[in-house]
Amino acid sequence: MSQPRRYKTATDTCLKKAIDEVKKGVSQREVCKMYNIPRSTLQNKLKGAHNLNPGRQTVLSADEEKSIVDHVICVANWGFPLDSLGQLSYLCR
Repeated sequence: MSQPRRYKTATDTCLKKAIDEVKKGVSQREVCKMYNIPRSTLQNKLKGAHNLNPGRQTVLSADEEKSIVDHVICVANWGFPLDSLGQLSYLCR
């Protein structure tokens, strides 16, 4: 039975320091050894790869979502809690 792969994790502060070192002129290999970061990770950060947020676009904006939450809380305070998803979808129309 094979062992699961163990990925190295680098903290954001460590990566920022490493990127600053590379921009100062220190070689990528030396920086990777100093901060114990995989070279591919450093290269991806320097290229700007993997900067996108994963997942789909949101359906509602943050303001719309906050408005719905405020309405649900208000209605619940009046004594009419929404107890099913159908009632919530009716409110969103």
